[in-house]
Amino acid sequence: MKDRRGAAVAKLARWHLYIDESGHFDDPQAHAIVAGVLLADEVVPSDAALRRTLEDAVPGFPWPWHTTWINAPMWVALATLRAAADARAAERIGPQVLRAATEAVEFVNAFAPAELQAVRARLEAGEEPKAYRAHLDQWWARVCSGRRACVAPLEQQVQLPIVALQRLFEPLAARCEPGERPPVTVFAAGEVVTGDAADQAGTLAVGDRYLNLLAVLAQRAAAAVSLHGGRHQVDLHVLERDVRYAQLGVMRPLKPAALSTVVGAIRPVLPEGVTVAAYEVVPFRGNVSPRFVLADFVANRMRRALRRTQEALSQVEGRCSAECGLDLRRFSARSHLAASGEAYRLVATGAPDASTAKALLPVTPVRRRWACEQAWEWAVAR
Repeated sequence: MKDRRGAAVAKLARWHLYIDESGHFDDPQAHAIVAGVLLADEVVPSDAALRRTLEDAVPGFPWPWHTTWINAPMWVALATLRAAADARAAERIGPQVLRAATEAVEFVNAFAPAELQAVRARLEAGEEPKAYRAHLDQWWARVCSGRRACVAPLEQQVQLPIVALQRLFEPLAARCEPGERPPVTVFAAGEVVTGDAADQAGTLAVGDRYLNLLAVLAQRAAAAVSLHGGRHQVDLHVLERDVRYAQLGVMRPLKPAALSTVVGAIRPVLPEGVTVAAYEVVPFRGNVSPRFVLADFVANRMRRALRRTQEALSQVEGRCSAECGLDLRRFSARSHLAASGEAYRLVATGAPDASTAKALLPVTPVRRRWACEQAWEWAVAR
């Protein structure tokens, strides 16, 4: 295909950004982030292959895997015993883990039989025991305080799904020649000061803390792919959650129209040659794609690293890479971590040099250092 001057028109590179969040967005004092897994169109694996890889590694876990429950050893104990009803799964789980799960559950049953039965009923129904999340942590604390023999095997069992999710990146990242950008990476958007995304002004005044951070995330992903030159399209695949519709003053499930509003808000400031499209909004239930399971995992793990207020950007990126199992800087020389509030505004306006950037956005006790440092980097490089 040629344009009028006879030059070849650059091929459009298509990307898919699978997005989820982590944290309590309704609490302005709570640390919350939005994160995403970016996959090149040519390497997007099939749902069947991804799910088979996960379930081969950890048999019997309820689908879809949800990292907030994977992090809870008591939930893992209950899910493991439920999976062991299948003889083949029980054989693969092994007697040591089954004994540990049984011991932990029997211990809890001695002092909280009704609550334990309620959690089991939710598992049997294929539901998440959301009302009992705190109970699970409290029960596990009591198990640990007794120095019971079941603690070590169950803590090791918790690591199995985490490692399985991290290893999903390995074959994808390997599909590039030395020195080339990998076809997969991750991004995250947090806040310079906790809660500042709720009051985001200017371009990103979408009216909701989550939606504002989603806009920051999508814009950073677009900026990162633009560094490779050529033409790019980034399709947004977003997990459904409740958001505030500012004009109505109500909380409702995220709909494609609201996602399109976010895309419209960032369109004027996207790099030349890059488009962003609102592709889909899906609920996290039933046979949801394993790509969203991976996005949920990444959001959960990256929030742990981004909440550290005074750690340097290099340290936080190192933690994110370790938590996700993927080197953030292999895809782009600039940071994949973005922030709202004053950091977003500095990146948008730019700075002539590092000294000016640091003077405009100095690190303070309430500002996250990593958020300031990534803003300095992008502001100077504009």
